[in-house]
Amino acid sequence: MEPSAAAAPAQPAEPIAAPPLTAAETAVAADDFAAFHAADRAERLGKPLPVPDAKPAVVEPPAVVEPPKVVSKRQQDINDRIRDSTDRATADLRAENERLRALLPPTPPAKDPAKPAPIALAPDPADPEPDATDLTRYPGGEYDPKYLREVGRWDARQELRTRDAAHQARTQATQAETEFRTSAGAMAKAFTDRMTADPTFKDRLDQDLLGRLIPFASLPPGTAGGPINAIATELLATPDTAPEIVAYLSAHPDDLTRLTAVDAQGIPVLSPRQLLRELGRLEARLTPSAARDTPPAPKTVTDAPAPPVVLGSRAASAADPVADAIKRDDFATFNRLELEKAAGARLHR
Repeated sequence: MEPSAAAAPAQPAEPIAAPPLTAAETAVAADDFAAFHAADRAERLGKPLPVPDAKPAVVEPPAVVEPPKVVSKRQQDINDRIRDSTDRATADLRAENERLRALLPPTPPAKDPAKPAPIALAPDPADPEPDATDLTRYPGGEYDPKYLREVGRWDARQELRTRDAAHQARTQATQAETEFRTSAGAMAKAFTDRMTADPTFKDRLDQDLLGRLIPFASLPPGTAGGPINAIATELLATPDTAPEIVAYLSAHPDDLTRLTAVDAQGIPVLSPRQLLRELGRLEARLTPSAARDTPPAPKTVTDAPAPPVVLGSRAASAADPVADAIKRDDFATFNRLELEKAAGARLHR
């Protein structure tokens, strides 16, 4: 038996070329529904459409990269000097701002204007607070039933005292505001009547002085007053002579400067009593003699309590702190009391 011939090695199969795409398939690949519809209809009729040539890809030109500009050494030196000068100027401005900010007084914390400050009551010697350490009266100390009853009643009495004091403060503030508005209306009427009687009277008034004559009750909160505000407050107390006094001070600025002078520390040269005395003399000099000779109307004696005292020529009780400040020539206390009274009137509106 003859040996069988060796098996020949298997040859690789030739690749099969993919059939070309039809016009309909090309339209599907391009998501062109109208072209697909036309190509498909043509194929069913036996007249296939030619395959459109593929659009050549658009090749964008490479971006042109500009080479960095080369700065000359001279220009670089100029740029460095400008940058250094700007940095130094900025640092100097910041340092100056910090220095000026350090000179400013600290800003006080803002207070809620809607809530009046709590009233601090002085201890009542006739009604002392029960002492829990008095073991003779309260053997059980702070847990003694008698102490607990008495301290509860004492707290209730203190609450009533605080409520009464707040009511009294509101009443006084309302009354002070009413008096202020009444006086301001009377003074405005006096000026109007004076200008009606003499149309040239308005030209005799210094408008700058009128703008500075702000009474204590009209100053913004936190604003410190001075002699000019004391003069304005006194004019409110004597509205009938206010037009003549303002006209006189407008025509004699030297007297106005003397009345409102302050020293190097900002303290008025004239004390409140001296200032009121000078204004009284001026009022007496400008008041017609017929008005001075007219006897005052007789006073009616009643059992009603005296009204609160307002700065001016009206009588003041010995317990009035404003009158006490005037007697002591204490302008700082007088100024503070007037500002507190004005602030209280605004607070309880």
